[in-house]
Amino acid sequence: MQVTTLVQQNLLNTDLLGQSLGRFYSDQIVEEDYSKMDIGITWSDMLSVKNKKIDNQHKWLVENINKFLIAMIEGEGLNKIEEMLDKLGEYVLFHFSDEEKYLESINYPKLEEHKKVHINFVDELGDLKAVLLEQGPSPELAIVLQEKVSLWLINHITVTDMDYRHFFENQK
Repeated sequence: MQVTTLVQQNLLNTDLLGQSLGRFYSDQIVEEDYSKMDIGITWSDMLSVKNKKIDNQHKWLVENINKFLIAMIEGEGLNKIEEMLDKLGEYVLFHFSDEEKYLESINYPKLEEHKKVHINFVDELGDLKAVLLEQGPSPELAIVLQEKVSLWLINHITVTDMDYRHFFENQK
């Protein structure tokens, strides 16, 4: 139920971005303050895997994905956007490595499957970077990133990562 709420929030955010983009391209030019819009993901305890280190890393990812989306929508230059995406990509690798070490330490039986999910996401980020470099930053691409990256992260934490949380809690 709570996961559905997060996904619905994210889809609503995507819709709001699309509406703002529509106003931008229509006859009426509307100045939006995107920094005050509900863009990206809002952290809540339902995203907690009950591991302080991993939760803090997830919070960093949420915060920086949100900053990245705002920069895209506000029309930041390609160099800054690319730098932010590179920083996100580097942190994702760091986080996945830490998370996989943790899973190994608790003898998580689905570790190899979890690693494959991580590899697929890293590949997806590479594909998105290629699109960014080819097309440049735009509100339209921000909407695609909102859908792909934010929804992926919500799903990954609330389904895949929660599985290891429950595994760990049941080991006690």
